[in-house]
Amino acid sequence: MPRRKAQKKCPTVTLRAPVEPPTPPVTGTASEVADALGITLPTLRDWVTRGLPQHGTRARPAYVWSEVLPWDLCYKAIISRDGRCPRLSMDRARRWWLGRQRADDPQGWISVPMAWDHPERARLLELAAAGTGAEPDRLDGRGP
Repeated sequence: MPRRKAQKKCPTVTLRAPVEPPTPPVTGTASEVADALGITLPTLRDWVTRGLPQHGTRARPAYVWSEVLPWDLCYKAIISRDGRCPRLSMDRARRWWLGRQRADDPQGWISVPMAWDHPERARLLELAAAGTGAEPDRLDGRGP
């Protein structure tokens, strides 16, 4: 039987964060969402076919506001840029939304390198866990 190679031990960082009980997401009905976004119900149904997340039953759909707002803004930004947007995943909308938030408030973000052996990874993870925000000299303009 072949021997297994010993795996490298990765340094561990203890992340401390306040633990709160999960709260249910704030949802809206189809008519509430359509009114808030300034669109009609047929347009809302079309957006669902294009990727807008919908929960609940088909007869009584519910929309989670924390999903609707980033999706709506991203969809409208793509439409204004490209003139069309055939399909937009919630993952792409969330990445766009986070990029916009980071651009609006760069001091509130810390970019943590993905490589486990990066020399600054542990320190940056500790800063992120402490919630202290980014260090001005660490902002290099690269995306998350």
